[in-house]
Amino acid sequence: MATKADPKKDESVTTSDKREASPPKPLDPLDEQRRRARFGSLFCVVFIAVLSFIILDDKYLNLNIGGNSSAVQISSYWHKLEFVLCYQSIGISWILFNMILVISKRMQTKVVDPIDAKNERAVLVASAIMQNSIEQFLLSAFAQIISISFIDKSLLIKVIPLINILFITGRVAFWWGYPKNRTFGFMCSAIPNTLLINYNLLKFIQSLFF
Repeated sequence: MATKADPKKDESVTTSDKREASPPKPLDPLDEQRRRARFGSLFCVVFIAVLSFIILDDKYLNLNIGGNSSAVQISSYWHKLEFVLCYQSIGISWILFNMILVISKRMQTKVVDPIDAKNERAVLVASAIMQNSIEQFLLSAFAQIISISFIDKSLLIKVIPLINILFITGRVAFWWGYPKNRTFGFMCSAIPNTLLINYNLLKFIQSLFF
């Protein structure tokens, strides 16, 4: 005598088959953003470490990164200041480039009134990039000027070019990858700024109490 199939059992088997056949859930946007940020941060740290080793350690590659300047020529505080200020032309040029991008974006989208919030969204990305660039440049420029009082001239002609190379590299990468892949570019300028600011603060405290 034939036995009847259990409908509940068949239903459970069908449900399990559907679960096995169902595609994996897509990655959460927040998790994806965190993954990109971790990768960008790690890659930036490695990049800064390698570039710093190449420029600061002249045992293997004797790079004349300071141009025509040398420790002998930079013999006073004012020579140091002149050397540092010359390298700020890199950051100033980048700010000008961002300003031109914002202006061109306004002309292309006919966003004339910057107070109008509806139209301002058309230039939101370009404005955000320029604002972040200005913030990073101000931190970098003032930190470099302050470091003149604490860094030896033989090291200064290597550190200042290194910081500005990292700055322009980071700004270009930040602009190119904004908004999803901006971490590498941001960290390329934020890490040197943070290190130099803390170094200046430490040296300042030492000059007061030691």
